Amino acid sequence: GVFESHRKIVDMYARMGYPPESLENYFAHLKIFEERGMKRGIASCYRNIGIVYGMMGNYPEALEYHLAALKISEEIGDKWGIADCYSNIGDVYVDINDHQEALEFYFVSLKKWEEIGQRYFVSVCYNNIGDAYASMGNPSEALDNYFTCLNYFGKDTIYASTINSHNNI
Repeated sequence: GVFESHRKIVDMYARMGYPPESLENYFAHLKIFEERGMKRGIASCYRNIGIVYGMMGNYPEALEYHLAALKISEEIGDKWGIADCYSNIGDVYVDINDHQEALEFYFVSLKKWEEIGQRYFVSVCYNNIGDAYASMGNPSEALDNYFTCLNYFGKDTIYASTINSHNNI
């Protein structure tokens, strides 16, 4: 009920390009999780708040929330949350043009997604790693990762990450 309504409101604001309204609703959602002591929900809100701050160009706040989400996810053993946090932190470092640091987080994320068998997110990581190498002026490593992403599912599989890899090649 309440949680789902907040999530849908936030999703709509994000799709419409209204980050402040998204934040307002994430913080309302966060308050509910905090009042109920629901750590997984708190970590999820922190991740999403971090994403919105990143969209707004407030990278220090984005990193702060992603790191807070990572800490909680590790405390409660949320493997999916941990992998997602590492990906999100890598994305922030890409946004601030620190591609080497982004790679460090993407490689950890890749390992975590592989450990929990999330094939789609493994392919996204390979594509993100390829993008980071391309931005660093290393086309050979970029291509290796794009092809790994494509070969991960096979040539006939259509996922956003494989389409992006085709475009990047």
